[in-house]
Amino acid sequence: MYSEIFLTNNCFIPDNHSFDNINLRAAVPSDLEFIIESIIESEKSGSQIISTCNVFGFSEVEYKEILREILLEDINYCEYGLSGFLIAEYNGECVGTYASWIEGLGGISSGILKASILTPFLNKEKVEEMQRNKLFITALALRREVGALQLEYLYVKNNFRRRGLSSLLIKESIKCNLNRYSFTKVQTILFKDNIPSYCTHLKLGFEVTEEKSADNKNVLKYFPYSSRVLMELNYEKIQRLQ
Repeated sequence: MYSEIFLTNNCFIPDNHSFDNINLRAAVPSDLEFIIESIIESEKSGSQIISTCNVFGFSEVEYKEILREILLEDINYCEYGLSGFLIAEYNGECVGTYASWIEGLGGISSGILKASILTPFLNKEKVEEMQRNKLFITALALRREVGALQLEYLYVKNNFRRRGLSSLLIKESIKCNLNRYSFTKVQTILFKDNIPSYCTHLKLGFEVTEEKSADNKNVLKYFPYSSRVLMELNYEKIQRLQ
C-alpha cells in the first residue's frame, strides 16, 4: 500500500522531532519477523492472551507460521497486507509499526476476508469448536464502516514507548493514506483496558462511537479483556492532522 506513497512523499519525521534518526517507510519482506512480533504483541494488548489463537485454536507457534505464509502473499483490504504496514525505523532498526487499509475497497469486508484467509489452516476439530463457541467469539464483535480508513496492530518496542512514537505512527498512517485515497473517517477497534493505546487515540481526537462489553467470564477464554471499543476520527479532525 505504501510503496507508491513513499516514492512521492517520504513521510520523514521533521528535524525538530525527538527521534532525529527515525524515518517511516513501507514494510518489505525483510521486515516479516518484526511484523509478526508486532501482530502478536498487539493482540496480547499487555496480556498473555492472543485472541486469534484462542478463537481459531492455534498455538502461538502455529500462528506465527501461518502469519509468515499469509503476510508474504500481501493480501490487501485487511490487516494481513504486508505493504499496508508503516514501519518506523531508528538507525536502521524497526522500532514501531501500524497497519492500515480502506474497509471494503475490494468488495468484501475485512472480517470475512480474514476468516477466509485463516479457514484453510483449520482442521475439522477446530471448526467444530468454533461453531460451539460462536456466541462467545462474536460477543465483542464490532462492525467496520465501508470506505473508512482502518488502523490495526499499533506496536512500539518497549525502549521507544512514552516518547510520542505511537502518536506519530497514527498521524503519519493517516497522512500517507490521504495521498492515495479519499476518505472522511478513520476507525480503529481496540480493547478499552489497553490503556496506553486507548489514551493515545483519545489525545489525537478519536472518539468512542460504540462499545461492547461481556459479563460472561467465558469470553475471557478468547480475549484478554471483556470490553472492546470502536474509535473514530471524523473529517474535521482528520484535516487538523495535516
